[in-house]
Amino acid sequence: MKRIMIMMLGAIALALVTGCSYVSATNRVNGMTYQDAPRSEVFHVNSQIYGVYLFGALPIFSGSANSADKTSMFSDTVRLDYTTLMATSAARALGANKLKDINSRIVSHMIFPFFFISYKSVEVNVTAVK
Repeated sequence: MKRIMIMMLGAIALALVTGCSYVSATNRVNGMTYQDAPRSEVFHVNSQIYGVYLFGALPIFSGSANSADKTSMFSDTVRLDYTTLMATSAARALGANKLKDINSRIVSHMIFPFFFISYKSVEVNVTAVK
């Protein structure tokens, strides 16, 4: 009974800290300009969605694609299109209407010693201007 309770508490703790999504933005670029745009009109936006998968394909916990700092269960939201959508909608909310640069990074690896559980992350960085 004690062992089952410990496993349940571990599963709850894993659920609380595993799947997440976030968006952060700034226009503070230390007085520098970006090509032809004034410095106050340049925004750097970073968005990331990550989650935990079973056998690398079945989502257990993942970050929400609709709102930052939320977790969704059993839905595959760790995708490049969802992360790009989060970054560009955050840039548009800041008043930007053009993209100057966009970069992405996708990471996936197994969690040791549980080789049937994997971690997947998608990160998108956007430089946007008004």
